[in-house]
Parts: sequence; C-alpha cells; structure tokens
Amino acid sequence: MTTTLTDVGEVMRTEGGAAVAVTVAEDSVPMPFTLRLALEESEDGRWRITRIENYRAYLDTVALPVHRDISDYVKATAGIVEECNRSLIAQQERFRALDGSSGGHLGVRQREAIAALLEQETIPLLRERQQRLDDVRVPAGAKGLARLRQASTDVSISGWQHYIKGLRERDHAEFETAQSLHKQALALEQRIEEAIARAAVNDDLPRIP
Repeated sequence: MTTTLTDVGEVMRTEGGAAVAVTVAEDSVPMPFTLRLALEESEDGRWRITRIENYRAYLDTVALPVHRDISDYVKATAGIVEECNRSLIAQQERFRALDGSSGGHLGVRQREAIAALLEQETIPLLRERQQRLDDVRVPAGAKGLARLRQASTDVSISGWQHYIKGLRERDHAEFETAQSLHKQALALEQRIEEAIARAAVNDDLPRIP
C-alpha cells in the first residue's frame, strides 16, 4: 500500500497547540482520507505531530481492509508461489553446479549449458508462475502487491536475458546490465516481503470498536 499526501489544510491554533488536516490517498483505495493531526510547539520553536485524532477511523476505513485484502490474496496464491519457488531453487542448485565446476573459467559447453538452463527452464518457469498469478482474482487492496509481483517477474526475466546474451557473446556490458537488473529484482522482492509481513501482522489485529 502506497500512501501519497495530496493536500495540507490550514494550520489552526488551539488552546494546547495547533491542528491541521491533511488528505492522503492510497493506491488501492478509491476515496482519499483526511487525517486530523494535533501539533505542539517544542522549546526550540519547531512544531511536531503529537497525535492523529482520527487514526482509529483511518485504520478501520483504509489500512485494515487493505491489509486483509493482501492477506487473502497471499493465501490464494501461496500454493503457486511455493510450487514454483521449489522448482526455482532446484534450478538454482543446478546453475551453481555448472558455474562452480568451471574453476573460474567457463568453457563453451558450460556457457551453453547455463544459457540453455536459463532459456529453456528458468525463464519459462517465471512466465508460467506469473501467468498463474494473473489468473487469480486480485482484491482491490492487493492490486499494489500484484503489480510488484509483475514488475519483479519482468525485471528478473530481462536480467536473465541479458545474462544469456553476455554468456554467448562474452559481452561484459551485458553482464553488468544483468547484475543491475538483478539488484532491482531483489529490491522489488524485499518490498513484496515487507508488504506481506505488514499484512500478516495487521490481519491478526482485532477490529477497533
């Protein structure tokens, strides 16, 4: 869930400090939400937020429904992810075996064997996993997570394609591009894991009356 600040209202002085209304929009929620913030002035003259007065309403209206949608979507796709991840781990072990037996130098046969593994098995498996994920209905609150998964798949496939080209053409620039895309894919996977972890925590929270 991505939160974007869309509007900041006028700061109003109160007896204990000040108050301001800020409007935020969530990427998975059609309607914006206005948060009422209480402010206090510190001794150095700076203002700080001390309380979100309608935070419970925000949780009930926006945050918790989104996290529950993510949790439902994760449960619906768990079997797909687990099955494909097992296959990817097995392929990764074969990749390491091929690469590790080179003694620091890949011969023509090893290069082609690695390229074939990636081209004929790894990339098709990534595409198959994404297609199976696309076939699952995505709740409104989980659309952001679904987009992250799609982006991760696209970047991973592109990275492997550049790696294959580097192997076959012995092009160092292609390897550098592949490494850069691999880092992007890892960053996307971390964002996916964080979103799932937040949803898991919030899914266990009771509804606030």
